[in-house]
Amino acid sequence: LQAVADWRDEWLPVLENLKGENEKSAELAGILSRLDKGFTRECAAEVLEQIVSADLTASYPKGKAGKLRPALGKIFEEAAFLRSLAAVKDGKDPLAEDWNWVRGQMATLLRLAREFAEKFSRRKLADGVLDFHDLEQFALKLLWDFAGNQPTAAAEAWRKKLRFIFVDEYQDINAAQDKIIVALSRDTGILPVSSQNLSHGQDARATIGNRFLVGDVKQSIYRFRLADPKIFRDYARDWHGAAGETIPLSENFRSREGLLHFVNSVCRRVMREEIGGVAYDAAAELKFGSPSTRVDFSAASGAGQRAELWLRRKAGCDETSDDENDELADLDEAQKEARLVAFRLKQFIAAGTPIWDDHKKEFRAAEWRDVAILLRSPRGKSEIFAKEFERAGIPLAVARGGFYESAEILDLLSLLRLLDNPLQDVPCIAVLRSPLVGCSLDELAEIRLAAREKHFWTALNVIQNEKLKIKKELREKTAKFLERFARWRKIAKQVSLTQCLEEILAETLYADWLRAQPRGTQRAANVAGLLNLAQAFDQFQRQGLFRFLKHIEAEQAVAAEPEVPAVIAENAVRLMSIHQSKGLEFPVVVLADLAKAFNEQDLRGEIIFDEAFGLCPKVKPPASGRRYPSLPHWLAQRRQKRELRGEELRLLYVALTRARD
Repeated sequence: LQAVADWRDEWLPVLENLKGENEKSAELAGILSRLDKGFTRECAAEVLEQIVSADLTASYPKGKAGKLRPALGKIFEEAAFLRSLAAVKDGKDPLAEDWNWVRGQMATLLRLAREFAEKFSRRKLADGVLDFHDLEQFALKLLWDFAGNQPTAAAEAWRKKLRFIFVDEYQDINAAQDKIIVALSRDTGILPVSSQNLSHGQDARATIGNRFLVGDVKQSIYRFRLADPKIFRDYARDWHGAAGETIPLSENFRSREGLLHFVNSVCRRVMREEIGGVAYDAAAELKFGSPSTRVDFSAASGAGQRAELWLRRKAGCDETSDDENDELADLDEAQKEARLVAFRLKQFIAAGTPIWDDHKKEFRAAEWRDVAILLRSPRGKSEIFAKEFERAGIPLAVARGGFYESAEILDLLSLLRLLDNPLQDVPCIAVLRSPLVGCSLDELAEIRLAAREKHFWTALNVIQNEKLKIKKELREKTAKFLERFARWRKIAKQVSLTQCLEEILAETLYADWLRAQPRGTQRAANVAGLLNLAQAFDQFQRQGLFRFLKHIEAEQAVAAEPEVPAVIAENAVRLMSIHQSKGLEFPVVVLADLAKAFNEQDLRGEIIFDEAFGLCPKVKPPASGRRYPSLPHWLAQRRQKRELRGEELRLLYVALTRARD
């Protein structure tokens, strides 16, 4: 019933807003309003049935179904789902049926998780190691008594030692971290003044309430680390009067006033309390700070436009693209966008666009170093931008990230995969095409034609037969590679992986060749990072090339990368993720890849783990091949979708507020 009530409360204002332009919306609002306070399950089933029936073609005004229904399709779909669970027929409760069908599986999963956690904990204890989660949870157990819902004796002892507690970036706190800080601090009014040990000249209020929290809910972007912006939002709501004080900090001393107008105009339209956690009202809007001392940054200075929105139209399946028959036709969408960004930046720099120099305290022409390109996720995109910017003659420095997508790492990993098993066509072609061998596309085609139905490796060996009509240059370069390959493969079986890689790099001069290329220093640093990874792996007893490659695959699966310091060129455009840009500012910001779809993969899983609804599985009835969402799965999916949208809105806000000029 609570699920239906929440669903009603979500849809009623939507339907009210649509009333003026959609008469069917007014009808549905009237039906939904019958779910008054304290409605029963039978009443809910009846109302849901009426809403579903209102979707019948005959219930629409003649000829208007096609116009009225599109805006209401979602409510009909959701009403049909809830109706299937609300009605109890022939003594069968669909909710109870669903629970009985999944209960055994979920109990088994929980038991497995508990057994794994116990064994994993014993192993860590035996090895004398802790992970980050352990540090957090053990600190929590040490400081908070959950049975008594109060601080432990250890926490009380620390409370007497800590006069004030200051915490920054509180919008990114999680529940465990917040509870640790609560255990170590004091809230106004919780303890009587007489129970406090006054010292250091403290007054009673300072002794009782001693937390100072700073944060901005609009910049909470670490949901994947379980950050919960609601914690800080609740403090801001509750700390008033005797309980504490909330001080809004809305002045911006970074950006030009015209840019702030743009940010406010965007966020005012999209940020809501229910999505994003912030009502972007007058109190939340960014104010132009210190206008008297920043006259040149004001909108009245007439310095021209501060923001541009570039839209690149994609051709539909029944349309002809403007790119057809030109050099852009063979590029994918990411390449086209990267090329467009490069084109606009060349115009921008060539025009001598003025930006403020904070060191010289004067305006000067913009340089490459003043520009930052921000991406929601650089993975798979950073190398595309690097190639397009190299083509355009623009220096580019890529912040840490995209390690395994960089061309030099792909080359070396392909070679290692080939050393492990030569009968793999993709790694074989990748190595032959790379600078390690240097075959052209025509030469690869020539190799393929030598043995069409065989592995590419077999074809590579076939062309060494001098009786075949193969170009001399191709035969020589491939023969040289095969001779080296045989030696490297022998070395790989005799020495450590690090020594094998070092031998390959020394013989091919690959790292030296990289240093002579654009972004050469960064590329050489990436190769050094791979060597460091191999050295760390060599320390384990069970070594070997195959296990190393499996380790790399596991790293890629969880998006983990080795720490490779970014080499920032003296005058280069910087490319990084929005998360990496947090806390930084740049004179000029390009926010690219805005058409990237939200990643909702986790919401489509067979099981969703949700903070509010717990373990939420899909249901598979006996003797049925289909699965459908359980009520908890449906609720968790809706809740997490709202949370995801809120996170994406806050990421947009962070990206927009990185720009200064």
